Amino acid sequence: MNNLKKTVAITGASRGLGLVMTRDFLAAGDTVYALVRSDGKELPSLLPRFPDTLIVVPCDVGSTESVNRAAKAVKARTDHLDMLVNNAGVNFDLGHLVDYTRADFDEMDKTFNINTAGVMRVVKAFDPLLREGSWSFAVSSGAGSITRNPATEVEIAYRVSKTALNMAFRLYSNTIRKRKVRTLLIDPGWMRTDMGGPRATCDPEENGRLIVDLLKSADTLSEDILFVDFHGKEVPW
Repeated sequence: MNNLKKTVAITGASRGLGLVMTRDFLAAGDTVYALVRSDGKELPSLLPRFPDTLIVVPCDVGSTESVNRAAKAVKARTDHLDMLVNNAGVNFDLGHLVDYTRADFDEMDKTFNINTAGVMRVVKAFDPLLREGSWSFAVSSGAGSITRNPATEVEIAYRVSKTALNMAFRLYSNTIRKRKVRTLLIDPGWMRTDMGGPRATCDPEENGRLIVDLLKSADTLSEDILFVDFHGKEVPW
């Protein structure tokens, strides 16, 4: 991507990685549509600093009605997005490691509704704002890589939801690339956020900056690459 100011929409922008990305894009002079289920503690403090470039839009990715309403609100203010960043996600099983014999499969739909269906709701609703040269990103996880998962006791719902997201996003990519809109799945690393927990190995501030740099330079990646880590290195499926 060139250095012109961008118009960016980010889901889950009120905390964790989403908040870091929001701050970094705003600091670079970009316009950010912060799509949030709730404003959180820090996001409102950015409004006085960026009154013209930060637009907070209510959006619960777990609800089709809410996503459609958010898309309508964004379309009323802009005719395009340079970047759509699907960042919102959940891990209801944080620290609860089980094998398949002890998993509660009746509870998995809550995770899938956000991590998998939620992303696809957003890309469907915001599709009219993506034009040739736009990017559609989704924060996935190395935990969704089949190749990288030899363990037996894991946070099953979270990992399977990210694997499903990878497939759904691949199919989406197959369609939207015909319009010369590019897509990318990103493994952000195991970060010390509400979703990653305090034992995580990565600092969200540092990884967030690396990811924003990656998003801004994504045009340099081969069009055959769809899944990368926060350094831009390809992640195996």
